[in-house]
Amino acid sequence: MEAAEKLLLENRPLSQLSTHLIHMLSTENQEVWEESMQCLSLLVPAVWRRRL
Repeated sequence: MEAAEKLLLENRPLSQLSTHLIHMLSTENQEVWEESMQCLSLLVPAVWRRRL
């Protein structure tokens, strides 16, 4: 398996989670929006660290 394919497979759960969190940002509920934003702010740096 090529390195790029392996990386995509390893990061798939994180990508799926971020997709759900992004969808939750469109909510009218401020608490849900804040929690989603906080989760995304933690998730994005974690994904970049895995790529290095």
